[in-house]
Amino acid sequence: MIHFQSRFQDEADPYQADLAEQDVLLEEALIHIRRLTHQLARALDYSALPPEAINKAESICHVASRFVNQFDDVNDIVSDDFHQ
Repeated sequence: MIHFQSRFQDEADPYQADLAEQDVLLEEALIHIRRLTHQLARALDYSALPPEAINKAESICHVASRFVNQFDDVNDIVSDDFHQ
């Protein structure tokens, strides 16, 4: 078993490259979600929408913000565990 581990120890993990690429794509998606959420929140201040529509849009902004924050928290935990 030690021979098996040492033989593959120096080889690059192909899944690590895939995960790194996915991490970049997810981070880009989160950046877009943040940007769009902030733009929507700013646009609501100048909107002529009825109050009900503004309330719905504001609640969507809050949900998006919570999602991004929770994703960041989980991503930080996973990243810390992965690098240890």
